[in-house]
Amino acid sequence: MAIVPGKADGVGAHARDHARRYVGTQTERLEAVGRLLVQSPAVEREYAAIAGYLQSGDDAQLQSTLLNELEMLARASNIQLGLKPRPVKRQDRVSRFDVELDAEGTQQHLLAFLDALLRMPRLVGVERLRMTGVPLKPDLVRATIVLQHLAFQPDPSEG
Repeated sequence: MAIVPGKADGVGAHARDHARRYVGTQTERLEAVGRLLVQSPAVEREYAAIAGYLQSGDDAQLQSTLLNELEMLARASNIQLGLKPRPVKRQDRVSRFDVELDAEGTQQHLLAFLDALLRMPRLVGVERLRMTGVPLKPDLVRATIVLQHLAFQPDPSEG
């Protein structure tokens, strides 16, 4: 069998070029995966910091959880708390839940409650805050707070 000069070399050169490109592409992919693996702990920490914003469960369950958390914050802050939940409003994967809070305690305790409220790992906003003194009890303050809570449901197609 005779090898025709140039023809076999051309096929071999083409195969080598193809193999080099393939190896180069695979090397780039492996380097990209390596970079992702290095970033993985940071991504996991960041996800853990915001995971509370993605909540699964039905609206009633989420509402109940929030109300329980508010009651625990009130006890920890040493204030009296009354809750007036409003109906949940839902749009696509976002649930909006408003609750009116009637809180009473010392100024220091009430401010500690508000601070803890705003630090909750939830999307909450204070729509209205009204503070007044309590008649005949100069050391107490009464606050009416309208709190808005948003919860994002995970996309079922991503699960």
